[in-house]
Amino acid sequence: MVSSQMIADAKAFGLLFIAAGFLTWTSQPILAAEPEFGVLTTTQEMRQMPPAALAALLREAGYQSVGAICSAQQLPEWLETFHKEGLRVGNVYIKTIIKPDTCEFESPLDDVFKALAGSRAVVMLNIHEAGTPVDNATIARHLRPWAEKAAKAGVQLAIYPHVGFRVAKDEDALAIAKAVNHPYFGVCFNLCHFLKQHDMQLLRPTVEKAIPYLKIITINGSAVGNTQEMNWDKLIQPLDQGEFDLAGFLKMLYCDLGYRGPCYVQCYGLTVPAKELLERTRAAWKRIMPQCP
Repeated sequence: MVSSQMIADAKAFGLLFIAAGFLTWTSQPILAAEPEFGVLTTTQEMRQMPPAALAALLREAGYQSVGAICSAQQLPEWLETFHKEGLRVGNVYIKTIIKPDTCEFESPLDDVFKALAGSRAVVMLNIHEAGTPVDNATIARHLRPWAEKAAKAGVQLAIYPHVGFRVAKDEDALAIAKAVNHPYFGVCFNLCHFLKQHDMQLLRPTVEKAIPYLKIITINGSAVGNTQEMNWDKLIQPLDQGEFDLAGFLKMLYCDLGYRGPCYVQCYGLTVPAKELLERTRAAWKRIMPQCP
């Protein structure tokens, strides 16, 4: 005969089972909305276009965000025009020269912060030396006051690892970000520069380590294989070309590792006409963008 106590115990067990299942389900990363997505304006055609014309092309192709990658002389006009045309400027790219006793920026960083104030845009720093070697600790010491200024302005700073520059690899960028130790300072992950310098087996471990500091990623179509021996025409292809599994990479990053930051497309060196490239890129993104359960 089943006692009332046994029934009560069974109900309690059932509630615990349901609660445990709920907690397990909610612990999985959920992607509630499409990530911030845009393109870096890095083709020769884009960089030579009047910014208003480029803004019109971007809007026609369905973009809401853009990475304003241009010369220091162009930057003020580009920022003003894109904002006026209703586009979010999600990132800019600033050459940074590190010296033993200071750091210098190709574009006045205070002006950039003012133009992007409150947007949480990512100011991507590509770091160079001025002849004299400078260690990571010194770089971090020079950049930390700028992280404080970025926080006050409501923007973010991130090191952009670039082949051949002082900070070329993700490992150095991450070491500097850890030393800066500021929530508004972190790193970029750039697929093409990773593939040029690392074995594919290091992809997941590299992004796993970067996650707490990762402010932005850039992607593109790419070949696979011995990528360290490949030229840029193989490592930077349109988003709808190349054998690299972009959908799998984005799923790993957004769904498995819980990244929630912006994703932009690297277009450097591509010769596809801008209008066609923007349309193809947006269509490719819709096919590969992460769909987390």
